[in-house]
Amino acid sequence: MNRSLWKLIPHEVGDGFENLSRDAALLEEKLPYPILRFYSWQSPCISYGYFREPPKEAKVPAYRRATGGGIVFHDKDLTYSLVYPRDSVLPWSIKRAYCEIHKVIQKALMTFSIDTVLCHEEKRGLFCFESPVAGDLLYKGRKVAGASQRRKGSHLLHQGTILIGQLGVDRLELVDAIVGEFEKTYHISFEHTQTVSNRMVEKESSNSNSTKLRGYGIL
Repeated sequence: MNRSLWKLIPHEVGDGFENLSRDAALLEEKLPYPILRFYSWQSPCISYGYFREPPKEAKVPAYRRATGGGIVFHDKDLTYSLVYPRDSVLPWSIKRAYCEIHKVIQKALMTFSIDTVLCHEEKRGLFCFESPVAGDLLYKGRKVAGASQRRKGSHLLHQGTILIGQLGVDRLELVDAIVGEFEKTYHISFEHTQTVSNRMVEKESSNSNSTKLRGYGIL
């Protein structure tokens, strides 16, 4: 059986503007294949949902995501994004995609003997990790993995955060485990690539006095 080819952007470290702008650019590029990207943060910051107002009196820089959802504080967490076209093997339904992707993360965590459960309740609020919703991953009763999504045209962007500090797992080992679980679950292979939006971010940043990229960025 032929294995579908996905693109993988290995783990990167960037500031809040770079990290979220690259995800936004990937959504805009409308690539014909799924692309999975992992990244961490150079310094503490906040991200907040695209349709929300920026948080008031934030003590660290605040950046707007291309996706919805509440406020997330980023520091030692592992963040990933998955952008894919509507005709891929992944679900087009936002709820189904949310749960399926988290089940892949759940299986990856099990390789480290970390037993999480899927949340089945809704507790929506301003702060994402204080407000677990259906499909989030809970560990010892606390939310440790959540995500936000946005469909735009023929593509869906899923942005997820895993609190690896609470789980005590090495970030690069977890990246490898997640990649392996995606391969097994969807019978696919990954091709490593450079982030296709690097040049786009640099171009937009250098050609504008604004701190926004395609409407996303620091506010």
